[in-house]
Amino acid sequence: MSALKGSAEDWNIAEKQAPTVFAEVAKFTRVCAYDRPGTPVGEKPSRSDPVRQPTTAQDAASDLHALLSAAKEPTPYVMVGHSYGGLVAKLYARIHPQDVSGLVLVDALTEGLQEAETPEQWAIQRVLMEGDIRESLALYPDLERIDPDRSFDQVRAAPQLRALPLIVLSADRPWGPQIPSMIAEGKLPDFGYVTDAA
Repeated sequence: MSALKGSAEDWNIAEKQAPTVFAEVAKFTRVCAYDRPGTPVGEKPSRSDPVRQPTTAQDAASDLHALLSAAKEPTPYVMVGHSYGGLVAKLYARIHPQDVSGLVLVDALTEGLQEAETPEQWAIQRVLMEGDIRESLALYPDLERIDPDRSFDQVRAAPQLRALPLIVLSADRPWGPQIPSMIAEGKLPDFGYVTDAA
């Protein structure tokens, strides 16, 4: 699953003639992609039917479960999620442990982010997570938006993740190296970010 407002096509973009993620993974297993409602494909609207926004991680996990069941995709799955998609993948694995044999989290969003911040920091973080989307909403009112507070509460309320193979990929890019300049420009308060700018 892709990041917030991202479609499955994000996994098919190659740089400098490099192979795409889907093409490489499809060499050894079946690949299924899921576009959450409101995730545009380039300049085109989402391939999924519109839903009331904002949504939650539980909404996405339930939608994905219904989709996989209707498609009769055989279990177990290795769930792969990037950013917000990682939060959804982790919640799916916690709700449907019998269906998931492994997780790959790519720069995944975690409920620990909210827990690690003060209420003042979290208020700023919530704004940064969505960004200024007024212009985007004017062009595409069905654009995906999430309720991070409810989503994180849903993950915390779900059963614990059972023991299973888990791979976490984190590059701390592109945001990590930008944080010092964003603090210097006054765009972010300086409350102790730790980044690897190498």
